Amino acid sequence: MRTDFKIQKGFTLVEVIIALLIISSLFSLVVINLLNVKHIASLSESVDTFINNLKSQQLKAMVGDTQGENTKDNIGIFLSTDKYTNYYGTYNISNPTNLDISLGDNIQIISTSLPSSQLLFLSGSGDISGATGNNTVTLKNILSSEQKVVTINKYGVILSVI
Repeated sequence: MRTDFKIQKGFTLVEVIIALLIISSLFSLVVINLLNVKHIASLSESVDTFINNLKSQQLKAMVGDTQGENTKDNIGIFLSTDKYTNYYGTYNISNPTNLDISLGDNIQIISTSLPSSQLLFLSGSGDISGATGNNTVTLKNILSSEQKVVTINKYGVILSVI
């Protein structure tokens, strides 16, 4: 008696399910890692933007930019928890010429050693009014708990970003 077995081509249901489980596990690991990179990039981007804005405001104060006003005055940055505000002269929360800059999703300023939580650049010199020695501003990603500390001296020079 002779039995002919046909060779069947294809995969069994169990093999397909196992392959799908492996692929979905790998995909979920990749997505989790990519989301973490976004949080890190977001903090670095916020710190870079803050530093560039700080340098820009200091330069405006040094060259005597009047920002459309009649007289030269100091130019400053007021620090809040989730944003910072560029202003001209003396900080007034209701001044319509203030420019609020958001730090980005999940980024906060958690501490600063600057007087009155502001960088007030003196017109002409660009020095920080009321600052003595080295001052710090700490930014933190509240999701990943990563933080960066920007150290600034009384002349407005960025000494380090750690």
